[in-house]
Amino acid sequence: MSALVMFDDSDAPVLGVPEKERHRYRKQRCPDEEETAATVVCPCCRVVITLEEPKYDGMRVFCHPCNNWLVIRKTAEGFRTEVAY
Repeated sequence: MSALVMFDDSDAPVLGVPEKERHRYRKQRCPDEEETAATVVCPCCRVVITLEEPKYDGMRVFCHPCNNWLVIRKTAEGFRTEVAY
């Protein structure tokens, strides 16, 4: 009987990110992954971006893999990420 080995690629480098920025980007581990005070999930490419400071309302973040600017909005449920352009 052979064992099935699953490859977890969440720590693999994300394509399209410059080498000096790769420590901030990683693939989303599961669809239900919770965002922390210093992480944002891109709604387009589902990449987790680690921020240098806690997120706040109106903050803009650039997503290298999909080349979109993201705007963080504060709602009653918490923070929501929208694509600006």
